[in-house]
Amino acid sequence: MIAAQPYVAAQDIAVTERSTEDAALVVAIREYEDLVARTEIDEGAFAPVLAEQLVTLGTLLQRSDRHDDAVTVLQRALHVARVNFGLHETRIGTIVNHLIDSHVALKDWKAANEDYGYWIWLQRRGHDQEAPELPSILARYGKWHLDAANLDTGTNPFSHLVTADAAFARAIEGYEQHPDTERQQVIAALHSLALANLRIFEFARSAEDPTTGTFIQDEQLGSPISAQGMEMMRRSELSFRRGRDALLRAITLTEQSGDAAAIATSYTHLADWMLPFGRYGDAEDLYQQAYEKAAAAPQAEELRQKLFVDGTLLPALPVPATEYYPESVNVEDYVMLAVDVSPRGEVIRTRVVEQTAGITDAGIAEAKRYMRVKRIRPRLVNGNIKSVSDVRLRYFPRGGAVRIRP
Repeated sequence: MIAAQPYVAAQDIAVTERSTEDAALVVAIREYEDLVARTEIDEGAFAPVLAEQLVTLGTLLQRSDRHDDAVTVLQRALHVARVNFGLHETRIGTIVNHLIDSHVALKDWKAANEDYGYWIWLQRRGHDQEAPELPSILARYGKWHLDAANLDTGTNPFSHLVTADAAFARAIEGYEQHPDTERQQVIAALHSLALANLRIFEFARSAEDPTTGTFIQDEQLGSPISAQGMEMMRRSELSFRRGRDALLRAITLTEQSGDAAAIATSYTHLADWMLPFGRYGDAEDLYQQAYEKAAAAPQAEELRQKLFVDGTLLPALPVPATEYYPESVNVEDYVMLAVDVSPRGEVIRTRVVEQTAGITDAGIAEAKRYMRVKRIRPRLVNGNIKSVSDVRLRYFPRGGAVRIRP
């Protein structure tokens, strides 16, 4: 049973030092703690009304940034709701959503991943396969796994990426079954599918076989290979086609809009896709098509300047940035790099131009290794591909790089 004051007592908090809103929140928490305690005494530890009371108390604790306490309360709410309403009831999913929020706030990535697994199970059980809501649910699930590949969830990053790929593919199928789906929703899912496959390709090329300890790319040269290594190789080989087909479909949908700037940009995304896979001739042809299509845009020169002049770090797909960063990422520490880029988008020279006090030699070495495998969009001058010099990027150890515009 939850006692009236089971936490660092609300009454011990100096209300006078808080804003009026915070003070009201402290009072509301205390009132719901008392209400829960009275309900348990009067109606029992599994009274149906307790589920709603505990959820309200949990969300109040979240608003106070007391996420450890919120998790305790919400897990109790989940247990009471299961006992009274069954495993599939809609309010179960709502409670799991609240648990996801607190576990993410606590950076408990393993628990958040388990929450998402339960959440998607509930959604699939609670929705018909043809339900119009299901594609957006699958897209959210795919986005979590795309982000979770960089987090310490206790699950292999490759598994997260493969799950993301499957979720986005299912979402796209669902969207296209509903003619009233907004075109941009489908395009966003297609871009996310392409990004998942690029990440699969990059991971497989840089990963060690979990059984043999040999790098996957070396195993292709004749070293022993495990079943897991074979699966990584197979998915890596599929990734080019899956991403390319997704971006071709995005082009088709964008062309239906008649938006010349968006059309030119979509051709640029497909050209970008070719570079990490070594399809340089295809990339050049597609960049030239994009350059020509930009001429039809209302502000053609400004668009060409944006797309083709100052060097864009790839991938540049318009996919929402991750909201989650590992504990090891410190956004206060970074290395400022200046890089020169070949016409093939490869970084051919890297210079350190600035670094914060917390950056070690290992951090600088990590930044240079990162840039060796990344691609940067080359310049186009009159439709011809050229190299780019002095592209500035800020690299955060274990957190990736961002382009710094002049």
